[in-house]
Amino acid sequence: MNNKDLIEFDVALLLLRYGEHAILRQLSEALRQTPEQLEEKVASIRNRKAKNSRPKPVAFTVSRLAKDLETFDQLVSLEEKFDNRTFLKELKDVKRFLERNGNSLPRLKSRQDAKKHLFEVLAGKTSSELIRLQEDEVVSGGQSSLGVISDHILGRSGGR
Repeated sequence: MNNKDLIEFDVALLLLRYGEHAILRQLSEALRQTPEQLEEKVASIRNRKAKNSRPKPVAFTVSRLAKDLETFDQLVSLEEKFDNRTFLKELKDVKRFLERNGNSLPRLKSRQDAKKHLFEVLAGKTSSELIRLQEDEVVSGGQSSLGVISDHILGRSGGR
């Protein structure tokens, strides 16, 4: 424990034992200030902390996009495949898919950056289209371009 942790612990104990008003009164006497001046300082510190604290961004979840239970199941399944890199393995695959579906997004730097946009497009599809996407070998299966290159270098033929 460092000094800050020890002070926080001691202050918490004092507040529990004697209460905020008694502690502020004693502290104001020790600092030769009125209790009101000290309370103003405490209030300004609390306001400063409140202004500095930013709300945490809400994590993206596919469940918000689903129209019905069947679509929800399909989207969750596709999300799992996407996260495991068995659906749209590479960023170029994601970009190509989005372009084919009329959503060209500039400056995508990673598959994760594109995930929200991808699943917004997928949420607009019917359940049968989502099932077809899961079963489509071209989109969900196959080898990445690096796999093809490494197979060629190692003298392997066909798939892995």
